[in-house]
Amino acid sequence: MSITAFFKQYLLRKQQRKLYLALQDILQTNLGNLLSQDPQEILPTAPLNIALKRMIERGNSFLLVLDKNKPLGILREKAFLEERAFNKNFLNLPVKSCMEPVPPILANEATLHEAMESAVQHQHTETLVRLPNNNLGVVSLQAIAERIDRHYNDLIENIDILPKVKDFTFAPAIWVDYDTPLLQARRLLLTSPSGSLLVRPPDDFILKGIITERDFISEFYKYGAEFSRFLCKNIMNSPVVTIRPETDIFEANRVMLKQGFRRLPVTETNRYLGIITPLQLFDCLIKTYHQFTRKQITSQARPQGKQKPGKEAKKNKAPRKPSREKTNAKNS
Repeated sequence: MSITAFFKQYLLRKQQRKLYLALQDILQTNLGNLLSQDPQEILPTAPLNIALKRMIERGNSFLLVLDKNKPLGILREKAFLEERAFNKNFLNLPVKSCMEPVPPILANEATLHEAMESAVQHQHTETLVRLPNNNLGVVSLQAIAERIDRHYNDLIENIDILPKVKDFTFAPAIWVDYDTPLLQARRLLLTSPSGSLLVRPPDDFILKGIITERDFISEFYKYGAEFSRFLCKNIMNSPVVTIRPETDIFEANRVMLKQGFRRLPVTETNRYLGIITPLQLFDCLIKTYHQFTRKQITSQARPQGKQKPGKEAKKNKAPRKPSREKTNAKNS
C-alpha cells in the first residue's frame, strides 16, 4: 500500500469513527434527560370541541386520553379530517369515539435509540415515558432534534461521509391544485404518508405552497361551517422551504429545528422527489449506526498492520528449543 493510500484510509477511518461515536452518543441518550413536558390530557367523555380547542391553543399534535390516570388512547389531529368531522354534531361527540390506541410507553431508563425504533416501527411521533413516580412524560420532537443538533458543528467538517437526504426513503409527494376545495383535499390529506399536500397551479407542477394537518384543523377551528367554502390556496403556507438530495441529515435536522417544520420537500433540478419527515430521519440515523456497528468501526482510527518486533521484544523472546536431531547428536 502506498503512503498516499495509507493516509487516505487512515483519515477515512478516523472520520468514520468520529461519526460512529457521535451517533452512539445521540442514540444512547437516556429518555429521562429529554423529557420536555407533561402530556396534555383529556377525559374520554370530554366533547371533541374542547379537545380541538386545547390542541390548537396549546400547539399540541395529540392529546392523551386518560381515565383515573390510566391511558386509554391518543387523540390525533387526523381525527378532525374524517368524513364525519363535517357533520353538525361531530364536535359534540365524546373524545373516546375518535381516539386511537396508545403508542408503546417506554421506561424512564430507555434510550433514544429505543424511542426512534419504536417511532419508525409504529409510525408515530409521540414518545411517551413512564416516570419513576408512575406518571407519564413526553419527549417532544423538538427535544430530539435539539439533541441531534448538538453534534452539528463537530461533524460538519466530515460532510463527505455524512448520510445524505438521498439515502432516505422519501414519503411520496401528493399534489393538489390551489383551486381545489378543502373538502376534496381533505380526502387526499387523510391518505398522505407525510400528513401534507403540495399545492400547485392548474396544469403545472410549480410548487406554490404546502398544507399540513395542522393547517387544516387550525382553519377548521377558526371558521367552523364556513370552512367548507375555502380553497387550498386560502390556507396554504407559502413560500415553501425545500432541500436537495445531497443535503446531509444533520443539516436537514437543523432546518427542521430552526424553521419549526416537520416536513421538507426534496427537490432536484425542478423535480420533486418526495417529502422527508422526522420518521425518515430517525430511520436513517438508526440504519447508519447499525451499519457502522456491523463493520465494527470501534477500533482505533490508525490501520493496524504487521509490525516487526522491536529490540525489547527480541530481548524478551523465549529461547528456541533445540531440534530433536541436534539433541540426539549431543547425546551420541
